[in-house]
Amino acid sequence: MQLEPVDLPYYVKYLWDWFCELSDGRTYTGMGQALPISWTEILAWSKLTGSQPTMWEVKALKSIDQMFLIETGKNK
Repeated sequence: MQLEPVDLPYYVKYLWDWFCELSDGRTYTGMGQALPISWTEILAWSKLTGSQPTMWEVKALKSIDQMFLIETGKNK
């Protein structure tokens, strides 16, 4: 699922960009239901991109993902 660009303040926009990168590689069930982004996927993304998110940023990404899953689940 391609996410739409969002106009955010510069000091949090990078989190949305990171989330979009992670979400582009997410796994879906056979029924098309998005699965949560795992800690392992975040670690792999971090190593591949050279990004070094803090624990606070990782928790923020997980929270954004949780909201994404709730919202996309409503549309099914």
